[in-house]
Amino acid sequence: MRILILNWKDLSHPAAGGAEVLTEQVARALVARGHSLTLFAAAVDGKPEREVVAGVEIIRRGGRLGVYRAARSFWRTEGHGAYDIVVDEINTRPFLTPRWIHDTPIVALIHQLAREIWFDETPLPVAVLGRYVLEPWWLRSYRNVPALTVSASSAGSLARHHGWRNVTVIPEGSDPHPVPQLEKEGEPTVVFLGRLVAMKQPEDAIEAFRVLAGRYPAAQLWMIGDGPRFAALRAESRVDVAEREPILLACAEDARCCADRVHPGPGLAIALAARELCRAEPEASCLVFRGVVEDDRSAEPRATVGRHCRASLRTAR
Repeated sequence: MRILILNWKDLSHPAAGGAEVLTEQVARALVARGHSLTLFAAAVDGKPEREVVAGVEIIRRGGRLGVYRAARSFWRTEGHGAYDIVVDEINTRPFLTPRWIHDTPIVALIHQLAREIWFDETPLPVAVLGRYVLEPWWLRSYRNVPALTVSASSAGSLARHHGWRNVTVIPEGSDPHPVPQLEKEGEPTVVFLGRLVAMKQPEDAIEAFRVLAGRYPAAQLWMIGDGPRFAALRAESRVDVAEREPILLACAEDARCCADRVHPGPGLAIALAARELCRAEPEASCLVFRGVVEDDRSAEPRATVGRHCRASLRTAR
């Protein structure tokens, strides 16, 4: 089968995250099964317009906003008749393929609705326009398109808020990773795991830690991730109510972490951490819900996120 995936980012893009990891891992698996895969994405500085990576043909054209028009142009001049199915990956703004592809099956792939994220990532009045006008208008086109999403909560939101009628949940998986053998930290340690962007609200984790540090002065906070908010967070969190310095850490360059603040439920990184670390520290547990980390000794034992990540970290000075 000849498959075309439209996504505004590929893994080489500086803003690539968990969605791109999922997309390209699935694409490579499909290639291994004998299918032909093309990924159309935005241009990236220093990367060729066309290249083949792990058997997947990657075509890069257009910028952050121009990629959508470039995709339509590509379909008109090269794509029409060349593919058996098109996967339209929606990351806030969709490619709106149901409006301009009429003779090839389309499948939508969406990880979560933007909704509240508009107010985290865009200023007023753009946030209001996006939340209440643009997103509902865009997603209305996909009501009768078969769709894939990664959690039951996202599937429910798509049906409830936008009338999507055919949504299938595909659980996210991962390749196995070695579990480092490290001693547990001697002091209370809180971990934030996620890309350092506004919509993940890392500032909330720091504020919550300040409350904790007021009661437990020896506590430490690990901010695990990287992103455009990294430098600002370092500058803003030098002093807290306990007159301690929260420790900001970044993932090693070869690691990718992504955990969502609200949508779509447990993020890929949290799911991977729970699966990979259940053997590392069976006597401890870590409950993660909407950015809040709490001890839950009554729950089934699971490992703490921090134990897994420490071996892959470099201190950000």
